[in-house]
Amino acid sequence: MVLSNDMMQLLLDSEISAGRITVIPNWADTDAIRSVARGENQSLDHRRKDEVPHRLTAAALYLVPLTKELPQCLMPSKPYSILAAGRPCLTNVPNESELHRLTVENRVKTNVRSNSPPVIQAAIRCEKSG
Repeated sequence: MVLSNDMMQLLLDSEISAGRITVIPNWADTDAIRSVARGENQSLDHRRKDEVPHRLTAAALYLVPLTKELPQCLMPSKPYSILAAGRPCLTNVPNESELHRLTVENRVKTNVRSNSPPVIQAAIRCEKSG
């Protein structure tokens, strides 16, 4: 999930504070995210391939939420894209995972406990405040 500063605030105000997190693709724009947050839309359409570079560098924060069973599903494409973009990353992967190792070695990550919206919310607030 890509989070710009205003998207982080939107999530802090609605999704996370309500105890749920909506997974939003990297390309989603603010209007589309507001539509999902208001419950008007349950899915977001795909964007064109030529928009990907802009979307990768536009993020204030990447959120990569995974359970311990899923890190292999996103390796290596998602984390390598994040590393290439040089943006900070927030994840909840286990410390023994490849994603954790990669992001810690490259100093682009904050790791939080799984299944804890208040902890994720606090980490986003910390990242947003700088």
